[in-house]
Amino acid sequence: SGGEFGSSETIFIGGSCGADVAGEWQPPPMPTLTPTTPRPPPSSTTDYSFCPGLTIELDLTTDAFGLDTSWELIDRNEDVAVVMEKDFPNSQSTMITECLDPRGCYDFVIKDAWDDGICCQQGKGSYNVSVDGRHVGSGGEFGSSETIFIGGSCGADVAGEWQPPPMPTLTPTTPRPPPSSTTDYSFCPGLTIELDLTTDAFGLDTSWELIDRNEDVAVVMEKDFPNSQSTMITECLDPRGCYDFVIKDAWDDGICCQQGKGSYNVSVDGRHV
Repeated sequence: SGGEFGSSETIFIGGSCGADVAGEWQPPPMPTLTPTTPRPPPSSTTDYSFCPGLTIELDLTTDAFGLDTSWELIDRNEDVAVVMEKDFPNSQSTMITECLDPRGCYDFVIKDAWDDGICCQQGKGSYNVSVDGRHVGSGGEFGSSETIFIGGSCGADVAGEWQPPPMPTLTPTTPRPPPSSTTDYSFCPGLTIELDLTTDAFGLDTSWELIDRNEDVAVVMEKDFPNSQSTMITECLDPRGCYDFVIKDAWDDGICCQQGKGSYNVSVDGRHV
């Protein structure tokens, strides 16, 4: 159990781990996951029709899993993200404009949470980036991330005092509910895994996996949870496996206690692990 961690925390939860297990194991039918509609991205109320600095335009089309996509503008001078956005609708196009201090030195970074880019395994996603009307990069086929240098003064003197436009006001919206399982686990012929999960104020940042060490693959994974809500999840696993439970937070601040009192408890066959 826990809640205070960084990007992830791992717990060994058991299994045969190489020991012989008699008999042929038949798992219950796997749950049917019904796609749901994600929350729309935050909408900016800033007027960028006149920008006294660098005008950055991003034309983004997501694949079938828009919630996996995020992007940032990184100022190399300060090594910080000056703009970041995530939680986009599935298979939709969005035009985004930002106005940046010309004294910076910027990289555009696009990321995919499941390391398969935005094209072409899950749809025809793509992105195009321009600076002051000049095309600087585009793509869609990448792994976990792709970086494009987009410019700025990068150490050169820039005359005058730059005043940015007012920053946009981001209005929190409601995330989609997690996929619901229709599998009946009242009788499990293998290992019964129970997870009692309470999210913090940013449930979409939380995901978890059950990893089989024998195969080095995730046999179960879930993400996209509601904010500040408790969920009880039950899984039935092949007892011949050797399993780790891994919980992750996309923003590296765990689920407690910066953004709320999130927590998790894991048990195997009724035994707390």
